[in-house]
Amino acid sequence: DLVSLRAQLQDIKAINLEMCNKLAECKKTIEVKTDIVNKLEEKSGGLMSTMQELDDKFVESERNCAAARTKLKSVEAALNEKTVALTESEQDVKIEREWRERLEEMNQADRETIARMKEEIDFLKQVSNDYENIRQENLRLKQQNKDSDQTLEELGQQLSWNKLQLDSLKEETKIAGNWEKDSEAVVC
Repeated sequence: DLVSLRAQLQDIKAINLEMCNKLAECKKTIEVKTDIVNKLEEKSGGLMSTMQELDDKFVESERNCAAARTKLKSVEAALNEKTVALTESEQDVKIEREWRERLEEMNQADRETIARMKEEIDFLKQVSNDYENIRQENLRLKQQNKDSDQTLEELGQQLSWNKLQLDSLKEETKIAGNWEKDSEAVVC
């Protein structure tokens, strides 16, 4: 029984160590993923300011184009330059739209990652609770084992004392006469 309890204690200690290691790994993973999310949010902010700049450029190009139409005869060369600038702005807007779509895809992927991380955190909390329950059971078994050992020791001492008293009685009765069997004895 004692060997079995010790083996169980060793198993529980091994499980305890494994759970602690898994918990540490999960915490580290959560920190890394949180840093990634923060970096993506910073990139998102930068893209929004770039988008605003591109929108401002587009509005400015439209104004320049309208002014060029009024001065068509005198500024035909300038009109060609502004047309090129307008084409570039449209390309910039197209690129910005593609960036926005990619950013939305990345944001969706990040949301899914965060949801998975939350599920992992919930799982790790459950593992932590299970570990605490196992630890409490381990403490209870240790106390029970200690109590059993103490009871056995007390019984051993009582048995030794009773044996000494029995031997003493046998010695006294040998001196006084023969020791009779319990089944034959009529008087003590």
